[in-house]
Amino acid sequence: MADLRSFLSDLDRIERPDLWPEVERRAAADPITTIRGTTRWAPTSAQPSRRTAAMLSAPRILAVTAAAALTTGLLAVTLQTASPDLASVPASGSAAPGSPAPGAAIVWDSGSVRLEANALEIKAGDKVFSGQAPYAVHSDPGDPTYRTLEVEWVEDGLEQRLYLYFGADELDWWITEVRTRDGYPDADWITYDVDLLAATPRGETYEGDIHLVGGDGRVPGELTIRGARLTAFAPGSGPGALSDCERVRASVRVGAESPLDEGQPLAGSGIEEMSPQAAEALLREAGLCFTFRYQYPTSEDRSEGYSERWCTAPPGGTIRDEGLAYLDDGEVVVFVSDDRVMPVREQPPEGWDCPAG
Repeated sequence: MADLRSFLSDLDRIERPDLWPEVERRAAADPITTIRGTTRWAPTSAQPSRRTAAMLSAPRILAVTAAAALTTGLLAVTLQTASPDLASVPASGSAAPGSPAPGAAIVWDSGSVRLEANALEIKAGDKVFSGQAPYAVHSDPGDPTYRTLEVEWVEDGLEQRLYLYFGADELDWWITEVRTRDGYPDADWITYDVDLLAATPRGETYEGDIHLVGGDGRVPGELTIRGARLTAFAPGSGPGALSDCERVRASVRVGAESPLDEGQPLAGSGIEEMSPQAAEALLREAGLCFTFRYQYPTSEDRSEGYSERWCTAPPGGTIRDEGLAYLDDGEVVVFVSDDRVMPVREQPPEGWDCPAG
C-alpha cells in the first residue's frame, strides 16, 4: 500500500503525513471515506452540478421553437414540472406482467430504467398512440455512462415503440436520443435528437413533463409524457459486480503487496495503463472479484477529497501507477483518480452500481 502515497500525493490532496496510514486503510476498505482526516461523511442531500443546477429549478423549460416546428426534421422540446390540470389516461387491465399497473397510466420498468407517467401520447402523422396495451420492455444495461429503455407494443393493429437512450457522467444523467415509430404498416423510426434532455443528478429521479415535436422521419412526430417519473443509473441497476467471481487465495497473495507483483494474477497485464472501462473488461474476463475506488478533490485547493466505492468502472478518471491492491478477502481493488474538483454527494449504501446487500 505504500505506493498509494505517491498515487494520491501527486494530486496534492493531503498535507498531513501523519494521517496516511489511516487514509490508506480506509481508502481500501471503506466504501465512503473522506480524505480529510479520518471523518466519515454523512450528507443529508445530494447537490446538482453547476451545469444542471439552473435546469433543475422549477419550472423546467428547455425550448427550441419555430413557426415551422411541425416540419419533419425540426424539433421543439419542452420540459416543465407536472401541472395539476393535465388529464391522465385511465389505466386498464390488470397488474399482470406486461400490462400497466392499476392506478397509473404507464409503469415501464426494465430493471435498469424505470418510467412512470400520468399520461403518454405519441403522434405519428394523423395517428395517435397512448401506450395502453400489452407491451414488452427491456434495456441495454450498458455501463456507467450509457443505457437504454426500449418499450414495444401493438395498438389498433399498428406497431409502436418508445426507445430512450441515456448518457451520464459522474455527476448527472440525461436523455441523448428518443425514437418512436411512424405508424405505417411497414413501420420505420421517427428520431428526436436531444441535448441534455431531463438532466438530473445521478442517483435521483427526474419528475416533470416531456414534450418533443417534429423529429426526423417520413411523417412529423410528437411525443408527450405528462407527469413523468423517470429513473436511470440508479445504484445497483447497472451490470453490477460479478456474482461467480474468484477471490485470490491467501496462499497466492502471501508476500505480495499488489495484484501486479510477480507471480500475481495481473502481473504483466498492463492493467495500470488501461482506462477504467478496459480494466473492468479485463477483470471480468479473468473472473476476478473486484471493486473500484473513485477518488477526486472536493475543494479548489485540493486539501479535501473523497473516495467512492464502485462495482463497475467509474465514468471518469485514470488508473495511476501501482493503483491496485488486495482486500483481506482477496478482492482486487482498483484506485482511480480524477483531477477535477467536484462537490460531495449523497452515496448509495453499498456503493455505485453495486447490488443491495
